Amino acid sequence: MLETNESGENFGVYDIKVTSNKWSVSGLKIGTSKNGLLTKFGGGREVQENGNPYLAYFITDGYARFRFKHNRLTEAAWELNFC
Repeated sequence: MLETNESGENFGVYDIKVTSNKWSVSGLKIGTSKNGLLTKFGGGREVQENGNPYLAYFITDGYARFRFKHNRLTEAAWELNFC
């Protein structure tokens, strides 16, 4: 998505979400255990959004978030902000 700031400058925002185990996200698949993700990436920041917790990892130009149900990965998403 191309966005425009108050100064009229354009920048790109990309949001990618994976919810199927057909795709690999940095070598992990949907259904991976929470411990498996923590082993791969280390500790993230626990965040609550509308009562739904997820692990957040802040990266250059964006962030990644991982949601779990019964300690299994159900969603991997990341947003990149190119300014």
